[in-house]
Amino acid sequence: MDIVAKFFLDLTHLEYKEEPSSSHVLSVLLILIFFGGLSAAFLKSLGAGQLQEMLSDYKVNLKKIARTVVELERKTFHMTGLFVPATYELAMRYHFSKSDFVAVAWMCTLIAWSIDVLRLYLGRTAEKTFPFTLLYGFIREKERRQLCGTSFFSLGCTVAITLFPPAVASVGIMWLVIGDMSAALIGVAFGGDVAAVKLGREGKKSVEGSVAMFLACMVVGMWAFSEVYMAEYAIVVGSLVATLVELYEPLGLNDNLTIPVSSCFALEWALARIRSCQP
Repeated sequence: MDIVAKFFLDLTHLEYKEEPSSSHVLSVLLILIFFGGLSAAFLKSLGAGQLQEMLSDYKVNLKKIARTVVELERKTFHMTGLFVPATYELAMRYHFSKSDFVAVAWMCTLIAWSIDVLRLYLGRTAEKTFPFTLLYGFIREKERRQLCGTSFFSLGCTVAITLFPPAVASVGIMWLVIGDMSAALIGVAFGGDVAAVKLGREGKKSVEGSVAMFLACMVVGMWAFSEVYMAEYAIVVGSLVATLVELYEPLGLNDNLTIPVSSCFALEWALARIRSCQP
């Protein structure tokens, strides 16, 4: 295996890199945030009628249009989650120590969980009290009586940042934001149109949504790790794990926690396998 790796390294005159540069990952994140912001602004500028007409033009089933509109509003807000890895990469680039950033991340997570627990404690009073009223515009109906996804998102990001190298943690979080968004939007809009098979623990997931998530994770991962030689193998493994975790929700845990942690484990494991083959 060493001989094969050396042959290809010599053939292409490339040096093996364990991680992409922070500036490269940061540039990927900023581009995603920019276009995500443009998309959100465009959707916001459309009236309900125009948005429904646009979805109809894209061949979305009439019965699914109303739910797709709601999902679009929710998921465009979730794009703000990209600011977490962007802030992390920016901090690393300007020599902010990882231990300090981890401390800040855990503090933010503690605050997020405290606010969410207080929301549940206040019950219906919280629905009419600022700042809790801001949350109710984005959380799902079932989250009104349980911890919301934002709390688990904060915990998932913080665990990934704590346990893994910066680039790996950033990509894991990008997979959660972009991949989960792709699965939700394509699944809601087109799920069951091509493949009637229902997947997931409760049979509520679609083949179309899972394929969309895998492809989105692949594109984002390959783009972020384009500087790393032989990264294709690691990106495929990580993207597949992220997709399967979103699909089956192991142990019934919220996927905002399990996707970044499990996909980062898979990505780091696969990168270690590649590392063992380098000359």
